Amino acid sequence: MHYTLSELIDVDEVQELADRLYEVTGMSNAVLDLDGNILTCSGWQSACTEFHRKNPETEKMCLESDSTIANKILSGDKYAIYICKLGLVNAAIKIVIEGKHVGNIFAGQFF
Repeated sequence: MHYTLSELIDVDEVQELADRLYEVTGMSNAVLDLDGNILTCSGWQSACTEFHRKNPETEKMCLESDSTIANKILSGDKYAIYICKLGLVNAAIKIVIEGKHVGNIFAGQFF
């Protein structure tokens, strides 16, 4: 059977954990499924949430960044670090459940 990450995790509970992680460490984070859907996010830079991902032109760059990172992980890399065209550094590691890659955890948006 095929399941999506959002069907396998309690998104609200993971969001709460993500918020706590951000409170304690100050590190922004997000969980995305393999289709690029943002399931949780905490502490993202306001430049990203209020401008980059709302503007059609810069959103394309954000999606390219997400895709580039996902492709690095899909190609077998254990993690990926990427500097987007807007100058922010992102890192990701894959989420594996029962041997299947179902999503990615992102940390970053560091200047």
